[in-house]
Amino acid sequence: MLPRNERSDAILAQRAAADEARQLKAEQDRAAREKEEKARKQREKDAQKAMKEKEKMAAAYAAKRAEEEEQSKKLGGKLQNMLFKLCDDETPNEYSLSGVELGGPRVRILVQQIAYNKSLKNLHLSRLEIKDDDGVDVAKILYNNSTLRKLELEGNNLGPKTAKELAKGLKYNMTLQFLDLESNALMGEGEDVSGLPDLLKALEGNTCLLSLNLANNKLENAIGGQIRRMLDRNHTIIDLEIGFNNFTLEDTYAIQNSLIRNKAMYDAERLKEWRERKLMKNEDERLHALYLKEQSKHEEKRMENETRELREAQIDAKFKKYLQDSAVEKEMVIQQLVELAEIRGSKGKKKKRGGGGKKKKK
Repeated sequence: MLPRNERSDAILAQRAAADEARQLKAEQDRAAREKEEKARKQREKDAQKAMKEKEKMAAAYAAKRAEEEEQSKKLGGKLQNMLFKLCDDETPNEYSLSGVELGGPRVRILVQQIAYNKSLKNLHLSRLEIKDDDGVDVAKILYNNSTLRKLELEGNNLGPKTAKELAKGLKYNMTLQFLDLESNALMGEGEDVSGLPDLLKALEGNTCLLSLNLANNKLENAIGGQIRRMLDRNHTIIDLEIGFNNFTLEDTYAIQNSLIRNKAMYDAERLKEWRERKLMKNEDERLHALYLKEQSKHEEKRMENETRELREAQIDAKFKKYLQDSAVEKEMVIQQLVELAEIRGSKGKKKKRGGGGKKKKK
């Protein structure tokens, strides 16, 4: 027992504070241990979930590969012929698979060849009952293909998953100009309906797509507003089909005005390009005429030089012939003179001999 005074009260207060601090620290340590244990269990649970998901994905991938291999053995006719040409980059510019029976495995086999093809420009996959999961594989074409200009997917069963994948693909693709998604179910009815909004968001920065068909997809007012906002930033799309959807008149008028603005800008840019091409053509023609003129002068000079050289060669040849003829003639003259001299010499000797034999008379 401590006496009751100020010093003892201070000691008791210190002890009480220390006890309270120890109790608080013990509670904090216990809470930390409980939190760590809870986090550990959650990590184990997440790891088990990830492992199961990974196993599930591996099994699904293996099943898809098995289906593709099985379908590859059964391929024939038009589809097989197209696959061969896609592999060799020998397809025509435009190809339609109308009337060809497609399923998940065949779609995957097809898009694997189209992804890296360099000859196909227009692909028609309309009304082939392509499902949303298979549409994801079709959209992945845009990741690597740099040749395709037109992709028609009208009248299939494409939904939010395909729209979301198209949004990703259009961020990489810089060549696709026409995309037809008419008469599908792009909004779907599931929990995740963000596919089409993601697609519209991706189009805000896209500078290649000129034509987009979203008609008859049962789109509501909210999508009309999103399309309107997309066109506030996108100045490239000049053709947008939105019929048979549920948009307000205000959004519809705003969309039409944006398209009119984009078309005017497009026409102005094409006119500018046409004028530049015309100026370049005129400049090329002027340079070509100048080149021909210079070539003509060069050719005339070359011909003059050749004529002069030929004339000089002829003169040299004549002069050489003249010298040769003169030398021959000189030799002949000398020979004749020698022969004449010899003849005269022989005659002189005969006269001298004859005169010495006769005697003079007295």
